[in-house]
Amino acid sequence: MHLKKNERSSDIFFSDRVIQLGSGTLNNADGFDRDVIEIPENMLSSGDLISDIYGDMMTVDNVLEKSKTAILCPLNEDVDGINCNILKIF
Repeated sequence: MHLKKNERSSDIFFSDRVIQLGSGTLNNADGFDRDVIEIPENMLSSGDLISDIYGDMMTVDNVLEKSKTAILCPLNEDVDGINCNILKIF
């Protein structure tokens, strides 16, 4: 089974990159090894990941809706930090 279409994302560029990454067909322009990927500048965080992802959309009125979304992290301590920062918004 292979992912052919990202059903959750409305960003076609991002969706295509994720599919290419998963299928091993993502090329890089700088000739890096196959196991190195290039992340486009517009996909990098400014340093405030919560604001980069949610912008000003985090309000008390839409807490239930946003509770169905996730910011994925490799470490639980990162998850705890992000959750703590999101709770400080409210």
